[in-house]
Amino acid sequence: MHRKDLRYDKDETELAQIQCPTCHANHDDKARATMARDGKWHPTSEFRGVAGFHANALLWPHPVDEQKYPGGFLQMLSLEEIAVEQADNPERARRVLVNTRDAESYEPEHLQKIEHSTLYKRRERYDPREVLPSEVVFITFGADLQSNRAEIKFKGWGHRDGKKQSWAIDYRIVRGSPLQAEFWEKLQAVFQNVSWKHPCGKWIHPSIGLFDSRFRPDEVFSFTRRMQRLRIYACEGATTISKPIVPKKTNQKGSPTGIGLGDWHARS
Repeated sequence: MHRKDLRYDKDETELAQIQCPTCHANHDDKARATMARDGKWHPTSEFRGVAGFHANALLWPHPVDEQKYPGGFLQMLSLEEIAVEQADNPERARRVLVNTRDAESYEPEHLQKIEHSTLYKRRERYDPREVLPSEVVFITFGADLQSNRAEIKFKGWGHRDGKKQSWAIDYRIVRGSPLQAEFWEKLQAVFQNVSWKHPCGKWIHPSIGLFDSRFRPDEVFSFTRRMQRLRIYACEGATTISKPIVPKKTNQKGSPTGIGLGDWHARS
């Protein structure tokens, strides 16, 4: 038995039942308790002197408050599931439920492994060091600064079969201390000289780039100020996926005002 086999109506949790994973018959809490009590433990590995047991809370053998939970333990478990979905922090509440009731390690949904075969079959072979994919029409980059290096990711953009598409073009690491002028000179040389050959015969340089300014902002602003002619601007990262790339700002009266990329990065 597992919590995924729990069946109930949110408005009638006192009628909660557990469904047999084999015959699919539904059983109330009294039947669950009887099955748990009369069941037999079957080892799944050879005995080597120490026996280990692992079971979830559906083997609960203790009585519950019948006035509060007339449907028994299954009703109590149903109400716990409902409380998780209504919690201020469902992720944290679900972790407790999985740990204590399912007796399992909690794995957040965004960390679960995804089926990769569909994406894997869509892969294409191209080597930007030789020539760009023909659909690439412009290139952008994002740069992140660390205490001993800068990491830069270049991406190509274009259309294929009427749909927008991007291509990974290059990933470079420039090592050095952001407190040293030599480091910024090396970065400048990269941005001034980097280019890739297009099948049309021309060489494409990055059209625009953003440099994360959360670390050592003064140094980043100083660098991007003199690199604006190459359309390199300071930016600030966000943890919210849906957050606008260019946010709105308000005037003194509090009404929203449109803002352009150049205005947004005026401090750089």
